[in-house]
Amino acid sequence: MSREKKDNTKSREDLKILFHHPKLLQNESTKKYPKTCYILDGKAKEVLCKWLQELRFPDSYMSNIRRCVDMNKLKLLGMNSHDCYVFMQWLISIAFRELIPRNMWQPLTELSLFFKSLTSITITEEYMRQLEKNIPLILNKLKRIFL
Repeated sequence: MSREKKDNTKSREDLKILFHHPKLLQNESTKKYPKTCYILDGKAKEVLCKWLQELRFPDSYMSNIRRCVDMNKLKLLGMNSHDCYVFMQWLISIAFRELIPRNMWQPLTELSLFFKSLTSITITEEYMRQLEKNIPLILNKLKRIFL
């Protein structure tokens, strides 16, 4: 079974019709599309993977994340659901702070904090209302990045 990517030629042509994003249009001479702004380059992937390999946690807090890092392909593989939970709530804001532009880092951090707050042990009704007001703003910021 092949896995289809959503960022393909058809989706890029749809962007031309639906949105005005000149940076994502096809180069007429090479017939290639530019990489999207959220793609990490090889150096950034290497920095992220090395950082994750050196990361240490207390016993039984998280599985050994070093086993999930593939330095040859510069990918994370085989993370269990709790590892993803920890990565989403605690590590995203730290891991990507120096690797991506601030306008991309900030909404990711806000989303991370939203999930951290949502799953906290104690939460007041008023704070829950505030989270409900904030999530559309966060999602709107994310839509600007991840069209």
